Amino acid sequence: MKIKRIITLLGFDFYHSLFRLKGLAFLIPFTLFWYGTLRLLNQGGSEFLSSTEGLMLITRFTSLEVAQALLILHPPTLSVFLLTALTVTPLFVFLGANNQLASDAATGSFRYLLSRCTRLEIFFARFLSAYCMIAIAILFACLASTLISLDNDNHTLSETVAYATQSLFVILLYTFPYVAFMTIMSALMSSALGTILISACVYIASLVVIIYLHNDYPAINYLIPSAFKDDLIGITNNNLTVAIPGLLAITIIYLSLAWIIFRRRNL
Repeated sequence: MKIKRIITLLGFDFYHSLFRLKGLAFLIPFTLFWYGTLRLLNQGGSEFLSSTEGLMLITRFTSLEVAQALLILHPPTLSVFLLTALTVTPLFVFLGANNQLASDAATGSFRYLLSRCTRLEIFFARFLSAYCMIAIAILFACLASTLISLDNDNHTLSETVAYATQSLFVILLYTFPYVAFMTIMSALMSSALGTILISACVYIASLVVIIYLHNDYPAINYLIPSAFKDDLIGITNNNLTVAIPGLLAITIIYLSLAWIIFRRRNL
């Protein structure tokens, strides 16, 4: 496996994804969603978040103690960006990473690439291409949130930039295993639409199983990355020391399963 070939494949797929259906199917909904959300935050959202009603709204996503810390100790606009991004990450990853391998494996397009590179290089290039597209989109949303926060929130520039950087890191880390999960589904399926449907079904089924069995088998919570969501929202060093290795471990497990499936697939 050569890093140079992976980078070449990554750049080619990333560039062409931006102008094809698999990229536009993610970028258009992502842009519309964050445009509407950030516009609301810019038009009086910060004042609402600083009120009791805003605090009660945030407690629907987390505990009262964490909500108070997010809205009082940190810039409220960026806190809402963090909470919202973590909540919608699975949805947008389903849209942005569904066609890593499926369509090309079904049509036999990989046969042309296999004469010049290995399966493993194709596998990692497609995974990283999907992740980079989603990560760059999140980066722009974070930059917009930071500008709104600097204009509306009563926090210093250094505080705002530091919290924005930390929030961006947390969201990108949380995105990583979800893209790997989609790699498994894409390696299994032969179409992008089929990948989205099966991914949604598997994810919802996993949530149902976890809800019913987590009291008897607490470890089952760690089947999916959302088990670490509360640790990421808290953004304390103690929580992150648990969440970072946990999310990376899930990513490695998912990618290993995806590679086993893709390696055995007839291309």
